[in-house]
Amino acid sequence: MITATSLLTSLVVSVLLVSILRHRRRNLLPLPPGPKGYPLIGNINDLPHKHAWLTYAEWAKKYGDVMHVSVLGTSTVILNSAEAAFELLEKRSVNYSDRPRMVLFFISV
Repeated sequence: MITATSLLTSLVVSVLLVSILRHRRRNLLPLPPGPKGYPLIGNINDLPHKHAWLTYAEWAKKYGDVMHVSVLGTSTVILNSAEAAFELLEKRSVNYSDRPRMVLFFISV
């Protein structure tokens, strides 16, 4: 018979295994530099609640105009200058705007 304790233990072990596997997979991707976060929660304690631009300006002095933070498994890239935004979003848009084709709406002529 399954008890509440064994069910809870299984749930905790499953969540830990999934988070470890996701963390390993993410480490293979080349990401920009950023503040070091904690396992599972990431940089949730580092993110500002008010006047975020001031914190990002301080981070830009340390990490550069393009930086990376992770919060609860969600990665975010912060662009801290107009030049970096133009370079990545306009000049290199072909590299970063990969989207799946919507075959339902595709009309061949």
